[in-house]
Amino acid sequence: MRIWDTLARAASLHPDRIAVIDGDTRLTYRAVAGRAAALATFLRRQNVGRGDRVLVIDVNSLQFLEMYYATAALGAVAGPVARDGREVGEIWARGDTVTPGYWNRPEETAAAFEGGWLKTGDLAVVDREGYLDIVDRKQDMILSGGENIYSVEVENALYQHPAVLEAAVFGVPDEKWGEAVKAAVVLRAGATATAAELIASCRGCLAAYKLPRSIDFVAALPKTGSGKIVKQALRDPYREGRKRR
Repeated sequence: MRIWDTLARAASLHPDRIAVIDGDTRLTYRAVAGRAAALATFLRRQNVGRGDRVLVIDVNSLQFLEMYYATAALGAVAGPVARDGREVGEIWARGDTVTPGYWNRPEETAAAFEGGWLKTGDLAVVDREGYLDIVDRKQDMILSGGENIYSVEVENALYQHPAVLEAAVFGVPDEKWGEAVKAAVVLRAGATATAAELIASCRGCLAAYKLPRSIDFVAALPKTGSGKIVKQALRDPYREGRKRR
């Protein structure tokens, strides 16, 4: 008998019997089966299917139990996120303190939420102590030659050079690799450096495929009123009339 079948059978034979106690929450077999079925429908819309692996941070929780049965219904497998600081995933959040959406912007709200979860757009890993470390924004990740390159990692490498005041790394279209790593750099007052020097400096802490292929030196980086760098303004001129591959 499959894992999902055991839950479905219990829900059929003992629908009102308490199956789960999680703090103040008490759920019957029918409720657990219903929640797991709804989650399975949601996962199917995300193209989760037989043989896929779905990772969960908090394995000692009601949410993990629901995920366990939902993935089983699809022929997939649920498991814990590796606490190795290497397995990257997008942070989704839900709860009473999570925003219900964007004010008077229904299309953006619909795009940001899925099944009651806010898709934050932050990519993160879990370290050995169970803390989330954000490695990049999903929209800023560069896909080059089939490899994921996190812009923050490249920026941190550039900041190791004493002449660099500010740096923004982004992907630009490339006929061979799909995207190439490009950087826009503001030098400190009175400092000098060439693109070749900065790239050479990065070699000590980055794999070759993560190195910037080109660097633009600018007087200032585009920013929002709060001082956040607007990478879209840097990317857009290179992507006009082209789709990201």
